[in-house]
Amino acid sequence: MATLIGRLAGGIRGAVARQPLRWKVGASLIILLMLAVFGRCGVGGAAVRDLLWAVFPYETPIDCPQPGLAASLRFEVLDGGRYVAGWQDQAYAPGTQVRLSASASRPGWIAVFGINGEQARAVYPPGGDGAAAAFEPAAGAAPIVFTLGETPGAAVYTVVVSPVPFRLDAIRDLVQEQAPDLSAGLSLPPPVALPDGMAATSVRVVTAGG
Repeated sequence: MATLIGRLAGGIRGAVARQPLRWKVGASLIILLMLAVFGRCGVGGAAVRDLLWAVFPYETPIDCPQPGLAASLRFEVLDGGRYVAGWQDQAYAPGTQVRLSASASRPGWIAVFGINGEQARAVYPPGGDGAAAAFEPAAGAAPIVFTLGETPGAAVYTVVVSPVPFRLDAIRDLVQEQAPDLSAGLSLPPPVALPDGMAATSVRVVTAGG
């Protein structure tokens, strides 16, 4: 994209240089109108913005704000040899294989915590060395696979993402303090409040009774 914009901008810049001032003003207004239509930082807007800066350089380019960091946690169960979407308000039989896939919208650090009683524990990164794992969206989601035990009841799994490294113990304590009442039958756990810049989301996994 950058190479294409550079070539296009070079051609337009040469054409603009040979035109009278009023033509240059008209071209500027057309490009600004394109920015208004596409959105300065929306789909196509960033390319138009870069083209405007390449044709009419100015001291400070228009910077698009970075989107907020978002967390996601996909819940799936093994059914007939393949994973299918799990339901948070459905109870699954002991022995069911569960896969959680944690992800983030931007590069950063990620960890997943599980609560199946009063105690929260880190279930990702593997080994729990005390620090969150570095994450790159291009590498794909971080999978956590486990089998439901014989003990009936609900468990909540929370993925936490951050733009900076963090220690597992401090965030684990925050997650534990805000743990929902697992006996309340909530299909959607309440959101977890975290320090600025961090994000989290949770899923509820229920094991059926005998």
